[in-house]
Amino acid sequence: MRTGWLWVALLVLLTAPPAAAAAGVSLAVEPAFQGYLKEGEWVTVWVEVRSEGEAAAGEVAVRTAPPPGMEHLPRPEYAVPYDLPPGGSVRLAVALPNEYSWPVTVGLYADGQLAEQRTLSLSWEPRHVLLAGVLSDDEAALAALSGLRGGDGVRLVRLSAETLPDSPTLLGSLDLLAIARYDADRLTDRQ
Repeated sequence: MRTGWLWVALLVLLTAPPAAAAAGVSLAVEPAFQGYLKEGEWVTVWVEVRSEGEAAAGEVAVRTAPPPGMEHLPRPEYAVPYDLPPGGSVRLAVALPNEYSWPVTVGLYADGQLAEQRTLSLSWEPRHVLLAGVLSDDEAALAALSGLRGGDGVRLVRLSAETLPDSPTLLGSLDLLAIARYDADRLTDRQ
């Protein structure tokens, strides 16, 4: 009889839907600046949370993940709440300092339970590399700026009104912000 219960329990566990599906929410994550960031600067992550039918509430938590042996060092965690109607979605900006350029993990919590988690692939640029953000509707302007040269390298990042942070602190990874032939009416007052 005991063996029968074990098989039933195993069958239930194997056929249970994944946590995200059970929670009725899904997650899409996009790091700012196409994932190129300066060593030691703040990390901004754009997160889209979508309810898959039912109303959903919870939070999105972004944290750094120290390498093995360094877990004793302080590691920031920032969380932003969400509350969605049935079939709704929301786009959130979550930012945190990353003094040591550690990997960043994004967790989606629904009703207090972890529904989904992702570790971001980020490219940490050294301080001597020029990281230039470009906000332009003109392909010719983008092509001209792609010819920037200098020092040990230049990294060009294409931006839009949706991906441009609205805080000077969060723009800290950029050494240069070029705005060329762009309709500024699409930017918010804070931007």
